[in-house]
Amino acid sequence: MINPLIQKFNFCFVGLALVEIRERHKLLRLFNEVLIDRHVTGAAVARGRQVFETTACVNCHAVGGTNANGRFGPDLSHFMSRDTLAAGAAPNTPENLRLWLRNPGAIKPGSLMPAMQLSDEDVNAVADYLESLR
Repeated sequence: MINPLIQKFNFCFVGLALVEIRERHKLLRLFNEVLIDRHVTGAAVARGRQVFETTACVNCHAVGGTNANGRFGPDLSHFMSRDTLAAGAAPNTPENLRLWLRNPGAIKPGSLMPAMQLSDEDVNAVADYLESLR
């Protein structure tokens, strides 16, 4: 017997050709969340929040319930409700988010967001934190 969850995703992927591109990214993100367990722990999210709150991120971005109250960049309080990054320059995927954090100009040339020179560990931690903001 085929797993009903697998059947559901098989049906969804057959219909992908008919789905608007933004809807595809939502579906792929759901697929990743359900079938690929990333094991992001509360500790990883807390570490990402700590990095976010102790770097210049807070000077430009706001996140409700934190000390981040910047107004220059977008409010990130509900970051994962967004389909795209960089004002529509790229789909909001884990890979694109990490690239955006490392080198914003690679996704959006001329971006006003600076490359923060974060270590790979800190990039992953901040990404885990941002991915928890729903």
